[in-house]
Amino acid sequence: MANVLTNTGFEVDLAAWNKIRNTETFTRDTSEFHGGVASGKVVTPGVQTEEGIDQVVTTTVNSSDPVVAKAWMKGTGSFSLRATTRDPIGLYQDIGAWTPVTLTSSWQQVTATVDATSDAVGVSIELSTGASIAAVTVYLDDLELNTPDIGGGGGGGYRDVTTVRAG
Repeated sequence: MANVLTNTGFEVDLAAWNKIRNTETFTRDTSEFHGGVASGKVVTPGVQTEEGIDQVVTTTVNSSDPVVAKAWMKGTGSFSLRATTRDPIGLYQDIGAWTPVTLTSSWQQVTATVDATSDAVGVSIELSTGASIAAVTVYLDDLELNTPDIGGGGGGGYRDVTTVRAG
């Protein structure tokens, strides 16, 4: 499995990450971190569902391949994680179920998986309030979006990976 995300720990900036609803406050924070020297901090006002951040990546995923999202989180409220696959025009193809977590003052790792039902050309990781409308403060760090290596054999497979902005 290969982690296809970029800027997984927010060590320098917030590049490659997008606010989902544009109601969120999304900043880099150096006072709370799981690894490295920084984390991403998301504060949602609780005005609509799915407030949070995402990253969409162009990469090849074959039918029946698992796509596994992982994130370290801490904070107040409840936050969710999910993985998706995307079709050639960037629309959702396979949408994983929201994996919710009740945030605490300790770091906890959350994992969500979706299996591709057909070949896909993109994947995404979404971290948000999910179906809830809630004010949340969450710190995120050491994020992963893992897909099988294409081409097989000991990590030597070719992978075309480009980060793109979600519609």
